[in-house]
Formats: sequence, structure tokens, C-alpha cells
Amino acid sequence: MNTLFFYFQQLLLKLKSYLPDKDNLDWLDGFAFIISSWLIIFPYPSYTGLFCILAFIPVLGITLTVLKGNAHFDHYIKKAFNKDGVEQNIVSAYILTSTLTIALSAYLNFECENYYSLLTHGAIAFTIFAIIFIFTHRNIRGSLKHQAGVYVLLGFCILFYSYGITYGVNCLFDSSKPERFETKIIGKYISHHRKSPDTYYVTITPWGHHHDSENIKVSSDLYDRLNEGDLVDIDLQQGLFDIPWYHIEDSNNISNEW
Repeated sequence: MNTLFFYFQQLLLKLKSYLPDKDNLDWLDGFAFIISSWLIIFPYPSYTGLFCILAFIPVLGITLTVLKGNAHFDHYIKKAFNKDGVEQNIVSAYILTSTLTIALSAYLNFECENYYSLLTHGAIAFTIFAIIFIFTHRNIRGSLKHQAGVYVLLGFCILFYSYGITYGVNCLFDSSKPERFETKIIGKYISHHRKSPDTYYVTITPWGHHHDSENIKVSSDLYDRLNEGDLVDIDLQQGLFDIPWYHIEDSNNISNEW
């Protein structure tokens, strides 16, 4: 195991030597913004690949920071100026952008059947990530008095990342055999947003132990192919981490795409 860790460390150091600026991760901010925009605006047909790349960006940035030595929380805090010219502290864009997009993307693309299970598994992931983060970083006490709000935001980023990555991986890499229920499309509509992409919904009749009609988020492509009165199948799956979820069965479903 020590040998494997040594080679992994050497690989990261080699990668670090090829980066545009070894002491500055601003390039990662731009990369995170591009991938995040791509994932939200044009997620198909590469949703799984984009999700995995985005999930890796914070890990890469934090790993490179730790490899510099004497890593501390201030490495993720940047100075910025608001519209009045007042200096403010903000969380690094690649962390903030990636974590929020991962959480939002998982919420928009998957229907959770058991939120208690999601909360439990997400809390476990958050605890693990937080412990690793704290034990690999130093010099937090001196800064907390002056930047408490920023560190709270950083903590929320870890929380969003934990739940987003847990739920996304649970659904994207779920190979469980689905339990199938037939239902009927009784309506469809588009929710328009000023600063984010439109969200597409279809309304279906009760199915399984769902005793009321409900709205389900679907891709724009599937939305165009479904019409009122169509009979469709709902696939209820167990989830990779035993977090049940469901979706309208489709041969081009995102969980089977790269």
C-alpha cells in the first residue's frame, strides 16, 4: 500500500510540473466554469462523463494544494472586490462552482424514492470528507475570527459536494434490476428560469405506492418524444448505495450514456 501511495504521489507531482502555473490554480477556476456550464446547459449525451470530470476538479485542486506542503484553509480563500470597490473574501471559484453544480445537477436529473436513505448516506460522506479535509490542512484557528462566514460557506461546499456526489454516483452507476410500473402521461409543461436552463416536466398518474399524480423531471429530448395519453414505464431501482430512485424508462436514459 505504501508503494502504491508513493507512485500515486509521484504521478501527481509529475502532473503538477506540466500545469500552467504551479503556484496558482486560477486556471482551474475557468476549467470548472466551462464544465459546469456544459453540464447544466448541454448535459446530453455526455452527462456521466461531465459529472465525473466535475466531481474530480475539487479533488485535483485540493490534492495539488496539499502537495505544495503546509496546506491550510486560507489557500481556498481569495480576495475580490464588490461593485463598490470594497475588498471581500470569497471561496475559490473552482470549489464553489463545482460543488454547487454537482448538487444541483443530481437534484435535477434523478428522482429520489427514499430521502431518509439519502440523508443518511450523505451525512456519512460529509463526515468522511470533512475529517480528511481537516486532518490534511493546518492553520485554521488564527483565521476563523476574521473569516468565519467564508469558512461556513466552505463547509457548505463540502456538504453540497458530499450529497451531490453520493446521490449522483448512486444513480449513474446503479446496475440493479429495476422494478417496473406502468403509468400514463396526463400532462407536460416547461418551467422557465431567467438565469438557468428550462426544466422539463411530465405529469403521470399514480403508480406503485405513489397514490397521487406527480410531476417528474425529464430531459428535453424525452420531453419532445412524450405526449399526453402515452403509456410509459417507471423503473424503480435500488441504487448503488441503496438509495432507491426512479425514472421513466427510456432506451436513451442518461444512466446508460457516456
